[in-house]
Amino acid sequence: MSRIGDTGRSRFFCVRTTLDKQFATFIRKQRGEMPYRDFARKLGISKSSLARLEMGEESITLKRLNLVLNRLKCQPEDVFKSAAGE
Repeated sequence: MSRIGDTGRSRFFCVRTTLDKQFATFIRKQRGEMPYRDFARKLGISKSSLARLEMGEESITLKRLNLVLNRLKCQPEDVFKSAAGE
């Protein structure tokens, strides 16, 4: 395999990991003290998916992200802040 392919793949996983961490932080803050069961029901996802998302162990799909943000009445920019802090 070429070095270019390896570099691109490495960057992709680095970005994905960063986005997963940002979403995990956001979702933990949104849940607050609400029990997993109740918050998962509000979002329309399973408790186990919520737990994995909060720990950054699961990547959210765009379809599920749209569902969650709609139910929380949030926008993508509320979750994914730019590196420059804009």
